[in-house]
Order: sequence, then structure tokens, then C-alpha cells
Amino acid sequence: MKADDTVRIAAYLRANVTLRLMAELSPEEVRAACDPPRGAPRPGRRTHALTIQLAVPGGPVARIRVRDGRVEGPKPGRRGGAALATVTLLFPRPAHLVATLTGGRAPVIPVPGSPRFPRAIATFRALSASLQQAFADPERRPRLLLLATLYAVEEVANRDPWVAARVARIPDGTIAVRVAGDAGVGATVRVTADGGRPRLAVEPAGVAASAETVGGAGPVGGARPAAVAPNAVLEFSDRQAAADLLTGATSAALALAEGRVRLRGRLPMIQHLFPVLDRVASYLGGNHDR
Repeated sequence: MKADDTVRIAAYLRANVTLRLMAELSPEEVRAACDPPRGAPRPGRRTHALTIQLAVPGGPVARIRVRDGRVEGPKPGRRGGAALATVTLLFPRPAHLVATLTGGRAPVIPVPGSPRFPRAIATFRALSASLQQAFADPERRPRLLLLATLYAVEEVANRDPWVAARVARIPDGTIAVRVAGDAGVGATVRVTADGGRPRLAVEPAGVAASAETVGGAGPVGGARPAAVAPNAVLEFSDRQAAADLLTGATSAALALAEGRVRLRGRLPMIQHLFPVLDRVASYLGGNHDR
């Protein structure tokens, strides 16, 4: 794959993962980011929606909508939207977006779509700062790390031809990724054939229903009955185990050997994800300054 393609995929990854994680911020954090400097809005008062879009020519176009203490993240598989955004942050090249969203400095052109565009820019900066603070919170960090990793897997699996070929080996079905006894940290990875091309999608905990059985193999402790059971489960023993594996502090082989990670159900489904995780690490840690 060409170097330019790698940078472009990295831009898709950074844009969509960052904006989807902003939807994890609490209503209080979102309202604080939206409040004008002169003070908070009166209780119960509805605020105007702000739509903030990130765009790169020939690359990602992703947006969030912010209103009434909520962030509506980008819809996976959808490109931007028909309505004019309050502001579009236009990056001349994919590497500029990657640099900006990883704490660096790079050219960006604010394209106004409303007289409220300065407010939208200030809100985006405040939301970015709140997301950084959330990652620093030990209680919230495991969930955010898990979602960031799986959202990145989704972007890479659906855009990198090398990874797509490996996703094609995964049969249709779902993989539940979770922390034992902790409903607050988890997600469902769904693999489906889309027009003959395999697609991978991630749903955070609370969207996809949990299940009592795994691929018909028997009960999973603590889960509730659901219409559709996951075909496989990847379960961390606790939040620290999840954080250690997702940050590279420990290897998957060591975590499995120590019992900090357990696999159930159709194990080949999970095993085919490991090369994808390695590929994701290269996008997250690579130098894309081009």
C-alpha cells in the first residue's frame, strides 16, 4: 500500500475515532464546553445546535452535532451530511488532520457556515480538552481506551486492503468485548457481508444487547438474556487488565497465560482480530508527517 494511502487511512481513523469518543462525554462536560464566557445558560433553556465538521480533500468528512448537553457522533459509513455545518475545519492534507488531533500544530482553514462559527470553534476546542481530561481519569480511561481501540479497528478493517482480506476470514457474527462484572466497559464487534464485501462495525455497551449464552455453548455469568447471543467473547478480568493490554503494557499472550484475558465461543473469530490490532497500532503510532 502506498504511503499516501496510509496517511489517508490514518486521517479517517483519527477523525472518526475522536468525534465518536466525544459522544462519551457527560452532559455536564458538554454544557460546560458550549457555555459562552459570560456565563452558563439558565436551567431548562434550550441551546442552539452546533454542527462541527472535520474535512480533508479526498479524505474523511466527519461531523458532530452538539446540543442540550449531548454530542451526536458521526454515523459509521456516512460521509458528512447534507446540511451546512456551523463550521468546517478544513485540513489541506490528511497529515495535517492527524497532526492536529494528536496534539501537534498544522494548517487548518475554518470555513464558516453560520454566524455562530466562532462559538463552534471554541466548543470543539473545549470538547477536545474535556476528552483529554476524561482519558486521564482512572475510572473512565479503560472504557475510553477500549472504545478508541475498537473504533480504530473498525476504520482500519474497512479501509485497509490488507486488513480487509483478513476480516474476510471472519465468519458473520458478533464478538462481545467486555470486562468481567463491569457493565460500564464493553462493546460488540459485528462482522457482516455487505454486498459480498465483509464489513466490521462496533457498538458500545448499552447499544447492543447482552446475551446469556455464547454461540450456544452455555451461560456466561452475570449477563442478561437477549434475543441474539454473541458468537464469541473476549473478557478482561478487570479494568486494569484491559488498560494494560490496550496500551501495550502487557502482551496478549502473557495476559492469556496469566488468566487476565479469557476467550469463549468461536475462538477463530477473535484470533483473526489480533493481526488487525497489530495493524491499528502502526496507524496510531506511525509517523504521518507528510
